Amino acid sequence: MTNLTCIIIDDEKRNATFLKNLLNQHCPDVNILATETNPKNGLLLIKELTPQLVFLDVEMPGLNGFDFLKKIEPVDFEVIFVTAYSHYAIEAFEHHAIGYLTKPINTEKLIAAVATAASRVMLKLISKQTVTKGESAQPDLQSQKVPLSTSNGMIFVKMEEICFCESSGNYTFFQFPGRRSE
Repeated sequence: MTNLTCIIIDDEKRNATFLKNLLNQHCPDVNILATETNPKNGLLLIKELTPQLVFLDVEMPGLNGFDFLKKIEPVDFEVIFVTAYSHYAIEAFEHHAIGYLTKPINTEKLIAAVATAASRVMLKLISKQTVTKGESAQPDLQSQKVPLSTSNGMIFVKMEEICFCESSGNYTFFQFPGRRSE
């Protein structure tokens, strides 16, 4: 997987544009399919474009983020809520969100949330491959890429390129042949 497809749904255009710019700058492997300020149009976009990830505002006129997700069930994409309000966090995770970012967006938290989304998407793809090939068949992990969050953004590396991982507190250092660790 080289790109993670996403849609941004936020009723304030400047917030959607700001998030789009942050993603382009810090998460270049995220392919932004569309941004939408009208949540009802966002429902149509999701059906049409089938993104792997949706960035979703909570408080929007006409249809809040939680009611938005109820109209789509089952949700077959990852959700990262982006909102100015911290008091919706518990409800967001009850709706299976993998991230909850408060505005103004912290870049490190954005990168981490995107990396989590990418990992979950990859696990779903591997799971589908396993089911498609049969329960006893192993997916081709050699060609799979894993997302790694670095100080410069997110990178995708082939699993076969990782020599070893070393844990250090809240960080994990990855060693690659002929490269410095990330």
